[in-house]
Order: sequence, then C-alpha cells, then structure tokens
Amino acid sequence: MIKNNRKSADHFCIICGQWIGNHDTGATPYGKKSYYSIIRAKYCDECRPMIIDQQMNIRLHNLRQRQKYERRELKEKLSLTQEENELLRKRVMQLNALVYGSKD
Repeated sequence: MIKNNRKSADHFCIICGQWIGNHDTGATPYGKKSYYSIIRAKYCDECRPMIIDQQMNIRLHNLRQRQKYERRELKEKLSLTQEENELLRKRVMQLNALVYGSKD
C-alpha cells in the first residue's frame, strides 16, 4: 500500500495510489460524491476492473475445487453403494437357495 503524507480525509487507491476523493468535502476527480461512496472505495476506476477479474478468478477456482471434491465424494459413495448392493444380492440368493432349495 502506498502511504501519503496528506490529510486523513483523503482516500487513495490501494494498488496505484491515485487519489479517489476526500470524504470531508465530498470532492472526487469526477465531481462530488457522498461520504459513504468515498470511504467505501478501495480502488480507482483504472484498477477496479483488474481487481474484479482477479477476485472472479479466485472465486471460480474455489468453486471448481469444491465441485471436484464433491464429485470425488459422490464417486466414492456410488462405488460403496454398488459394492453393498452386490453383497446384498449375493446374500439374498444364498437365503433363497436355503429356503427354497437349489434348482440345480
């Protein structure tokens, strides 16, 4: 972060240090704005699209990682369920053979 020796009411872009505005006077490079819009701003108009893209890439990466983990868990549950079904099917066949006798 670029530090400036100006009044504390002045706000600057975190990335490039460009002056965003003064929350006491409401002055900005593009005219007057409200107190809240000035104190909320962290980035200038040139840096904001770059930051938005970076944040979107991070969110998409995290989403893909969660989806990958969920798919892996689902595959594992599916294989366990299939294995359990196969074992139950064999057990039912054994019980049928015991109760009704073998058809051989």
